Amino acid sequence: MKGIFFLLIIISLQLFTSCKERDKARDTTIIQAQYLKGSDTVIYTAENKPLYASYAKGRYQVVFDYDNLENLKLISGSFLGNKYGHQFFFDEKGDISTYYFAAGDNMHSTYELLNKKGRFLETGTSFVDYMLVQTEEDSPKKKIRVLFSLFPRGNLKVLYSLNGKDYHQLKDSNSELMPFLKQADLTIDTDSCRALFLKIESENNIVNITSLTSTRISYDTLILN
Repeated sequence: MKGIFFLLIIISLQLFTSCKERDKARDTTIIQAQYLKGSDTVIYTAENKPLYASYAKGRYQVVFDYDNLENLKLISGSFLGNKYGHQFFFDEKGDISTYYFAAGDNMHSTYELLNKKGRFLETGTSFVDYMLVQTEEDSPKKKIRVLFSLFPRGNLKVLYSLNGKDYHQLKDSNSELMPFLKQADLTIDTDSCRALFLKIESENNIVNITSLTSTRISYDTLILN
């Protein structure tokens, strides 16, 4: 009876360890699934692993890179030939090791998660980029699109202010350019407004990242002139 009791304990521990290992290996699965779900085109390897995906009618491309053991080690995005957007790096267990949002100049990033001796350091905010969508000639009014990363936190609430005092909730939507990205358009009179002030409330980590809080409130400013 005693031997059976200890055998059951050992089996239970093995099952617990196995479940924990499966949980830890889910980073690549969760992230890759989002990329495949919203893609226009996917090209697979002979082993049926995704190698390339495109979005927004081919303007945005993503490459999936694997190590010698066929483990996913990198998801890298580019826009019109330049490295742009989410860059995911994974270790041999399938956990996130590094993440950054490439600025599009092949040199800089606007948001980073860097692993320093087992702890992740967060640099920047979820506000990762902006672009001029529409403007009339000789008109101070400009339509600006602001972009926010939905990684590592999947829920986002953004408040904006044109004077740094009165804040209003931004009406955003999921971007069609790439996964894990939200966008919002604002029409601003740049003669009377010199800056866009942002308060970003984010929560709910998409994957389990050591030492990273599940909620964060951050502030950012876009200088318009």
